[in-house]
Order: sequence, then C-alpha cells, then structure tokens
Amino acid sequence: MTRGRLIALLAVVLCGIVLALVMFLRPDPIEATSVRYRAWKHGLVKMDLDRALDEMVNDPSRDSLVLGKTEPELKAKFGFTLPVEQASPYVQYCYKNSQYTKDQVFMLRHSNWMVLMRDGKAAKLLRVSGC
Repeated sequence: MTRGRLIALLAVVLCGIVLALVMFLRPDPIEATSVRYRAWKHGLVKMDLDRALDEMVNDPSRDSLVLGKTEPELKAKFGFTLPVEQASPYVQYCYKNSQYTKDQVFMLRHSNWMVLMRDGKAAKLLRVSGC
C-alpha cells in the first residue's frame, strides 16, 4: 500500500471514530436522548447512571425502565435507591405535601425520580418537580 493510500485510509477511519463518538455522546435533537442512553436502556452499554436519570426526563417511554420491577431489580439497573428521608430538602418538602405520604416510595439515586411501590413492585414513576 502506498503512503498516500495509507494516509487516506487512516483519515477515513479517524472520521468514522469521531462520528461514532459524537453519536454516543450527543443527545438526539428530536428525542433529546443520546444514542448511548438508548443503548443503555436496552442493556447494551454502560452509562453514567446520574446522566441516564437526567436523560430519562426526555424519554417518552421511560416508565418501561421501572414499572413492574422490584426494588432489587431497580437497584441493579440504577445502582442504588434512597428512602425519601435521605433525599434533598426540596424532594422531602414536595413529598410531605403530596398525596403519596402514606404510600411506600423511594428515590432513584439522588435524582428527583420517585418510585411508588404496590405489592413489592413499582407501580408508578413520578418526577418530583414544581411543588
């Protein structure tokens, strides 16, 4: 292979790598979730779990990640859960002034995502905001 062809081949490979990185790290402008998030959602790649929780806001089918799962299954997907008492003061305030104070709930990590449990399984995914 000549030197010119080798340089052209390396340039094409480098462009391909850059394009792949952009696709995995940049949110999709239409869905506002990255390709990496979508791949993580289906268990294909690992992702920073706090970033995944941030991207869930823009995922119209985010409930499928949570509903019907047990707390150990959710811990396996999201790393850890927290009781509301260990959440931020804002989340605690919203919770104390909500209709869910008598229900079994917990938070996904240090996010504003609250999970309502019924019969040991996630029944509802709630975003704590605007209270």
